[in-house]
Amino acid sequence: MEFARISQDGRLTLVINLGSDDQLTYWALSEFTALDAARSNLRERESARLADIHYLLRNGQVEETAPDSPMTRYLRVRVETGIPWPTKETVVRFRDRDLTLYPETDELPPTVLLAYDDTKMTSDQALQLVRRFLSSLSWAEGRRVQDLEYLDGTHRSGSARVDRITATF
Repeated sequence: MEFARISQDGRLTLVINLGSDDQLTYWALSEFTALDAARSNLRERESARLADIHYLLRNGQVEETAPDSPMTRYLRVRVETGIPWPTKETVVRFRDRDLTLYPETDELPPTVLLAYDDTKMTSDQALQLVRRFLSSLSWAEGRRVQDLEYLDGTHRSGSARVDRITATF
């Protein structure tokens, strides 16, 4: 299990991600006695789509429609650069992939977002692609770009696993 995202109201939400390290996890049985009521309550609290809420029952039964297929993952790389950066959200095509450049805000540095299918690309490959883009941009502009940190998860927002690994191009 992995703590993989922050809910829209700021609470940490437990998400099961295959392949993640084991984590000490506290849990409680739902007070709801009807599965539909429990899912509806979660949908309302999380502002989520019911189709995105899956379950595992106490007896080990798994929902038939639970996704065993890939999910779209989002890699967000925060950068520091002297390169002129877009002042509004901008999509750039690089090596047949769309990268979204987000402008700097009062709270965040400029960022690059890559959406990818985890059956076609690993998180390491996704990070390598973004870093190659940043390297190419740095070379073309003749200025430095530093990768401050990256976040990888199943939500487009900036909340996910944070790795503070830096690379300067």
